[in-house]
Order: sequence, then structure tokens, then C-alpha cells
Amino acid sequence: MSFIEKPEIAFDIDALYMSLTAIPGFQPWLYHTITGTIASLYLWPKAFVLPMYEGELPADAAIPKGMVRVHIKEGVDFPKMDMLGSCDPFLVLTIGGQEFKTKVLKSVKNPKWDESFEFECFNPDLEELTIEARDWDRVGTSDSIGSCVYPLRNLNGSTFEELSLPLQNAKKGKIIFSVEYAPFQPDVESLTTDLDYYDVGEHPNFPSDDSKQENNRGLNNAAAKSFYLYVSVVSASDLPDARGNYLVKSVLNEQHSLTNTVKKNNNPVWDDEFRFVVQDPVHDFVQFDVMSQSALRGKKVIGNVKIPMNKLIVGDALCDNFTVSDCAGAHLRVKVKLVASSFERTTRLLLQN
Repeated sequence: MSFIEKPEIAFDIDALYMSLTAIPGFQPWLYHTITGTIASLYLWPKAFVLPMYEGELPADAAIPKGMVRVHIKEGVDFPKMDMLGSCDPFLVLTIGGQEFKTKVLKSVKNPKWDESFEFECFNPDLEELTIEARDWDRVGTSDSIGSCVYPLRNLNGSTFEELSLPLQNAKKGKIIFSVEYAPFQPDVESLTTDLDYYDVGEHPNFPSDDSKQENNRGLNNAAAKSFYLYVSVVSASDLPDARGNYLVKSVLNEQHSLTNTVKKNNNPVWDDEFRFVVQDPVHDFVQFDVMSQSALRGKKVIGNVKIPMNKLIVGDALCDNFTVSDCAGAHLRVKVKLVASSFERTTRLLLQN
């Protein structure tokens, strides 16, 4: 279950025979807090999952179908927003729970941004791009100027569209922008390459192959300009201390993410998901550091798992139990998927670290 848009919620709270929402300034704060919390948990692509069968979901169940690039060109004829007749506009772009903001331009009615942003797209038939124009204020919150909505299904199979949409709930003004959709490369059979395997040493899940052979892992596909790795740290088994507190740090180059900490359990379950930009799909590897945590020693790495990118097939999800080094008998279960996009790595991508 997911919300496609941020939900509208009506509520009242009574305490000591009075409504707390009558306190000045309390209701907007509380409303923002509650809707923000619900959105962070259940706004698409995040979801409440009700299991309908036993067993794990498919390894790529929560992986997007592609990327949406939005290029904001300019705004035209924005209305006056204060007594001096000026406007300090910026834009807030959202698709589901993903959000970007343009820079603020001071005292302009025809702002020119020329900024690009990339969103992950999970279902172009359901998702919508919302662009809200706001007037920046030095004191207090910014004021809404107006907004426009573009359903991604309007692309109708095309991958690029230039638009000029009027601002709704505004006296005048419009936004000129373009939308481009690039699905992740779905067909591994069409991604051919004569790239040799890169020698990363012996690994129980990835036996070394001394023979330099042709393969179709898709790393040299001419259409692929960038690569992304989607990771789900699922669980661990037989960690050393039955009453230990455990977490996992995922690292790829300068990017890193931490799972939550599971306390007093040597068979922890996390089910935490992350994504990374892969700079070099031939030589990069993702490392999972299994860590114990205590009040006295803090966080301490007790073992790790390394997965080289060049052992993954573009477009195929891998889910496996990996032996944790330096931790006898322990295993870490992770799901990984390497995907390729035709977008150059030149725009701002929302990363959760």
C-alpha cells in the first residue's frame, strides 16, 4: 500500500477539556509533522507491504524501472508577491517521496534557472511530476505562488517532451521545462561486450576465471552512460554474540549507508535498502562491513563481504548468502542489482546515505 500524493489529513486533539489545535501556531506544526512522517513511510515508492505468501519478495521488487530527467528552463510572467512588487522565486519538484529545489532568484518576474534534476521512476503509469513555484522570504516560511502537475503517463511511449504549463492557483505565470524518461536496460541479451573479466581474486560466491572469455554482462553497451547499484541488506545469521547489537555499513567509493541497529540478536533482520552511483563498473566493488555496537566500544567491524561490480550482470538481480570474512560460520544475506541508464552523470541525483 502506498500514497501516490502526500495525504490530506484532518484531525483534532483534545486535552484538559480544550482543543490543542486552538493554540496559535500549533496546528500547522503538528499537521506538517504528521503528514511528513506518513509521507516518509508510505509515500510512493515507499510502501506498507502486506505479505500474501510465504518467502521473500523477488530480489528486484523495489527497484525502479528507470530515470526521469527534468530540465527547468525558465518561468514567465510570475506575479508580484509583496508590497514592493518583487518576487524571489524558486521551484520545488517532487515525484512521489523524492524532492528537489532550484536555487532562489532574487527580484525577478521572468526567472531563468537552466537546472536539471534526475528522479527514480518506479511506475510511469501512476507517478506524477509536481512543480510548485514559491516566493522566498527572509523571515518565516516561503509563500506558494502556484503549481503545475505533469502525469508521466502523458509521455505515451515517447522519451522526451518539452512543455510550457501555466501555474494553477495563480493569477498568471507559467513554467517552461522538459521531461525525459530513460528506462533501465531491461534486456541483458542485447547488451554484448568482449570485455575481459577483471581479476579480483578468489571469492566463494564468485569463482575466479583465468580464461579471458567473451561475456554479455552489458558493461560496454553503447547506450549505457551511467550505472547504478541497488542494494538491500536483508539479514545475517550465526553472528558471534547471541546478545550482541549489530548493524551493517555499505560502502562504494565515497558513498556509504548504515542499516538500523538490531539489538540482542545474532540473527538480525534489517531489510534496509540503499542505492549508489557506480563510477567504474569494471573495477568498483561494494563492501558490506558487519559491525557490532556497544556503549563502551562504540561501533566495531567484525567482518565484511565484498562484491565486485564486474561479477554482476547488468539488469539481473542477485540475492545470496555471503560468507562473512573473519567471522567463523557467519553469513550475510544481501540483494544487489546493477542497472544501466542512457543518461550521462551530469545532473543532480537524489541519494539516500
